[in-house]
Amino acid sequence: MVSESANARSLPWPHPTARRPVTLAAWLTPPALVICGLALVNAVDPRIPGNYPPCLFLFVTGCYCPGCGTLRALHSLLHGDLRSALGYNALTVALLPILGAAYCYGVAHAVGRPAIPALRVSQRAAWAALVVVLAFWALRNIPVSPLSALAP
Repeated sequence: MVSESANARSLPWPHPTARRPVTLAAWLTPPALVICGLALVNAVDPRIPGNYPPCLFLFVTGCYCPGCGTLRALHSLLHGDLRSALGYNALTVALLPILGAAYCYGVAHAVGRPAIPALRVSQRAAWAALVVVLAFWALRNIPVSPLSALAP
């Protein structure tokens, strides 16, 4: 009878914590999907009712979620209208460059550039990001003059 440890050593896959090489397809698939999604948002106007499903959170509660207005903001950005994009969802417009830079940084690190250390997000920064999203969520639902500009 063979022990479990002998079977574990002869498995065809590497140890779960072993660093596997990242294939080119693994890095090209997310941008390809993003490009396809942006092409759809560019071609089909989300401001016309019925083109996209409504926000489920808005439908159920009547309150805006942090993502409400994102499709309209992306459509406006793709058509070069930054002012209306900020009006639809300022948080999305602010996060797009950060997310793009983080993805490019991750690709450069995975390719093996020795001068680029691994991207580490501190716990304080993660909590700060959560607070920003929750504050944006709460403030955009307050119908007072300066805060009503955050609503889509």
